[in-house]
Amino acid sequence: MPRIAQTVMPRQYAREYFRELKRMVEAHRRQVWKSFQEEIRPRIHLYREMMAGLSGNHRRKFRANDALDEVRDILARLRDTADNQLFSIAVLERIAGHFAKQTSDYSRANFKKQVSKVKGFDPTANETWLSSFLETVTQENVSWIKSIATEYHNEVETIVMQGMRRGMSIKDMAEGISSAGDVSLSRARFIARDQMGSLYGELTKKRQENAGLERFRWSTSGDGRVRSSHYDLNEKIFNWSDGALVDGKRIWPGTDYNCRCVAEVVVEDLLEVSGDE
Repeated sequence: MPRIAQTVMPRQYAREYFRELKRMVEAHRRQVWKSFQEEIRPRIHLYREMMAGLSGNHRRKFRANDALDEVRDILARLRDTADNQLFSIAVLERIAGHFAKQTSDYSRANFKKQVSKVKGFDPTANETWLSSFLETVTQENVSWIKSIATEYHNEVETIVMQGMRRGMSIKDMAEGISSAGDVSLSRARFIARDQMGSLYGELTKKRQENAGLERFRWSTSGDGRVRSSHYDLNEKIFNWSDGALVDGKRIWPGTDYNCRCVAEVVVEDLLEVSGDE
């Protein structure tokens, strides 16, 4: 039985992807923090001074509402800046597109090496589906990344506006904004890892099926972080059409959240595949 190269997930691309996302998230946090300290904070103080001295003075009430409206405008401006600059569609398409292409190129080279060693032909020579597939993946990732900025801004706006009305301390507001930024960073890390697994899994599935392979061998990452339900699947053979049944759900390597498992070629099946295209 010939030995072929293993199917190895290129995790270095997930790390590179996360570094790009982290750079954007951190730049975004710095912008919001600077604005909170230099623009929003003074207006919070003004708003509270005006509200504390109202005693029926309608002019002061009007000025207090002005401060509130100014804070709303500042928050809206920060959201627009993020949408149109840091997290613009053009920037996100470049980052997500590069990630998708890197991963696909790696998958393609790995699978070509596996098949050509046994069968002597390139199974990836005519992948007419690839361009539209990568475009779809890119747009899905753009949406995922956009959601990081959107959810961060939603949380910051809630903290500031509710904090102003309810008398929350500046310190508590600052801590809430900092925590929201930490959540954004964790979300970016999750997206990078999860999308690597799902993208590589989908590419492997499409390429093996297009080459006429109907089955795959499940292979875990082999470390202590493998979840028990996936550990039980290790080295077992499944049909591509059915996948594996876990907790009542059909899954394939990489499709479960943060899954780092891969689908190995079943060499016996590869030997039976015709070299005719």
